[in-house]
Amino acid sequence: MKVVAVAGLLALAACASAGSGPEVRVEFDKDAPFDRYRTFAFQTPLGTGDGAATRYLTAATRRELEARGMRYDESKPDLRVNFNGRLSERHGAPLSGPPGGYYSYRQGHYAAWSGYPALEAAPYTVGTINIDLIDTARSQLVWEGVVTGVVTDKMLTELQPAVDRAVAAAFARYPRGGSALK
Repeated sequence: MKVVAVAGLLALAACASAGSGPEVRVEFDKDAPFDRYRTFAFQTPLGTGDGAATRYLTAATRRELEARGMRYDESKPDLRVNFNGRLSERHGAPLSGPPGGYYSYRQGHYAAWSGYPALEAAPYTVGTINIDLIDTARSQLVWEGVVTGVVTDKMLTELQPAVDRAVAAAFARYPRGGSALK
């Protein structure tokens, strides 16, 4: 399996973060004829490679597009679908950065006790998945859904439901009648 597919797997798992849910951003071509798109197919090769995560992503996207009245047609699609995934390692509160560091808010107000341990912020992983829809007649991107969330171990063990939720969250903002849902 490609490195990209592994990253895609983890990024997809990140997309249904616990709590408030994933961050979803959608951009689209306001002049694209969304009401006239009737068929779709998937890019070959997909940006996420192959493997379980890509299969889940493809199935979830197919369900979402079919629920919007489109049908799969590899021979002459109106839209092509492509995906990409990325992982970013992050740290909670950096101890360095602005003058005085993270704890500069304490300066001049109070001090920590003697023997106070210098705490390091715990690292965590953020995954991002992009879903692109390309107008095949114009060879132009017309819609992009970007879903970002924190990767957890639970998501990795329950990957398919995480992917389903991420894709549904993106397509909840798919244009209907020429304008995107807010």
